[in-house]
Order: sequence, then structure tokens, then C-alpha cells
Amino acid sequence: MDKGQEGDLEGRGDERPGTSRRGGRPRDASRDAEIVAAAIELVAAHGYDRLTIDAVAARARAGKATIYRRWRSKAELVIDAVIALKPPSAAPDTGTLAGDLRGLCLTSPDLTESLAARVMAGLCPAIVDDAELRSAFIERFVAPRHALMLELFERAARRGELAPGADPALLSTLLPALVIHRVVTTGDLPAPPFFDRLIDEVIVPLATGSRGTGAGAQGPPGDRSLGVSRRPARAPRGSAAALRRRRSL
Repeated sequence: MDKGQEGDLEGRGDERPGTSRRGGRPRDASRDAEIVAAAIELVAAHGYDRLTIDAVAARARAGKATIYRRWRSKAELVIDAVIALKPPSAAPDTGTLAGDLRGLCLTSPDLTESLAARVMAGLCPAIVDDAELRSAFIERFVAPRHALMLELFERAARRGELAPGADPALLSTLLPALVIHRVVTTGDLPAPPFFDRLIDEVIVPLATGSRGTGAGAQGPPGDRSLGVSRRPARAPRGSAAALRRRRSL
């Protein structure tokens, strides 16, 4: 296929991914993994905005026509790549909300894999500005995972674990939001101790109305595993609070 034909193909947006043209060569499924892997590496290295189909084709050693026979756009390719990198898990049922949340978070594939963190960090800025990417990301990545998280909280409500008036739909958004915040601000996926403290000291107490418990709740002063110091703030020298403190001595 010459460049003119490839350019014509690139401009056609009505062809669905995973289909080949009538009369064309049958799709070679073995190329999918190589193309997806190339897209993942490029998003991690350069971000979504700087990713081009030409670059993916070059890294995967595939023609642009091969890519466009499978995916109609860059957004669809990248979302497929992200899903392949972190496929959804099954909803665990351990008998408690805390156990279910741990089972979901701590058995997710590539939990501490820095590549996954770099990919998500490369996507987040573009999701805000790119309507096509945002729509595909919400529909195909966020929605299935939100449904999974919601199932855990609705099951906890049926067991009687949630506090009166607790909203499972709202609660189910907290942990993913805090994980994304961690990825964007640090460039790393949270480690298991982060999830332990988050579940024991934030999510479960909010959901059940109980006080935080567990090993994380007994952390030493100044433990910053959640990004917040546990030491009380000291009043600046010369402030009214500091003067009152000196007078009381």
C-alpha cells in the first residue's frame, strides 16, 4: 500500500476496530499485542498528546494501514492498551468491606509496576482536554471498574456494615480518586501499605461510622505514607498562639 492509500485510510473514521475491509487481507491477530505494547511504551515515555500513529507503527514495525484496520483512532488504540495493561478483576467476597477492598486492591495486576503509573500519568492531562479520549476512557475503563467497586459497597450495605445514610455510589468513588491523585502527584502507583492505611483509616471509617483501626492507625508520628504528617503543627514564633503558650508556662 502506498502513502496515498495510507493517507486515505487515516482519514476514514467510519471503520470499526477489529474489522477488515471487504476483499482485503484477513486480520492477523498476532500483530495486536505488538501494536498495543508499542502504544503503552510510547504513552509512558511521552504522554498521550505527543503520541502519533506513525510512532506506534514504527515501534511495532507495522504499517499504519494495519493499525487503522483495528482501531479507528488514537484514542481507541490507547484505551485498549490501558485495558490490556490493567484488566479488571473479579469482585472478591471475603465477608467484610475491609477484606473485600484489600482483595480488590492488593491482587490487582501490576499494582506496583511503574510502567502502569507512567501510562496513567501520561493519560490524565489529556483526558481533561480531549473529549473523544475522555468518553472512551469513562465508558470502557472507568465504568466497569466503578461497577466493581460499587458492588463491594452495596454488598457491605446488605450485610449491615455501612452507617445509616451512607451512600455506596459516593463511597465507591473515593479510593479510585485517591489512587489517581497519588499517581499524578508522585508518578508512582501506591504500594500495599498505602492501601492498608487508606482502607483502615479513611474508607472503612467513613463507610461504617467507626474509628480507624488496624496497623496503619498505630503508625508512628510523622509517618507520611499517606502524604500527610501525623505530628501536630507548631505555632510560628511570634504568633498569638505562641505568645499565649509562653505566658501559660
